[in-house]
Amino acid sequence: MATPDQAHLPATHDQARQTVTRWTISGVGIARILYGILPLALLANGFAAGTGIATAVLATIGVGFVIQGIAMTALARALTDIDAAVIISVVLDALVAVVAIVLMVAGWNQLTAAAGLVVLGAMAVATISAVIVTMTSTPF
Repeated sequence: MATPDQAHLPATHDQARQTVTRWTISGVGIARILYGILPLALLANGFAAGTGIATAVLATIGVGFVIQGIAMTALARALTDIDAAVIISVVLDALVAVVAIVLMVAGWNQLTAAAGLVVLGAMAVATISAVIVTMTSTPF
């Protein structure tokens, strides 16, 4: 029986694992939101992204990351309980990484070096997000 000072602790290892998993996935979602705000804030402050489609590339990455981060944070419980949700999340992260590569190639001559680094960062964040969701959602 739990003592009064232990009453707030989860009753089982599985509950503790699910709580940690949800917090981890929510943290990844918040990180995605913050990374999505980065290119939008840069553009709002007059950042020289380059010519042609460079501004659209950064805006697309920013909006996409904010939307996906909000969804990931809001659906953290589903990502711990439903296997199909994990698969969908990982596939979406993979698509984001592929889209970032395509946008980088399409705007290669139009992006400044700094804008290119933001796009490379988007690929890295999407890849790391997929790995974290996969590792935390897979049962031991």
